[in-house]
Amino acid sequence: KKFEFSKVVLQVDKMIVNGYNGLSLSLKVIRTFLKEQKRFKY
Repeated sequence: KKFEFSKVVLQVDKMIVNGYNGLSLSLKVIRTFLKEQKRFKY
């Protein structure tokens, strides 16, 4: 039982790390997109 639990924890940990990386990546994309929008406006 304990071994299975630790496996689940590792999976969740991986998912959190991947989610965080994906989030920061999309934030970068959004930031870049907003910068481009401003440049086109002026």
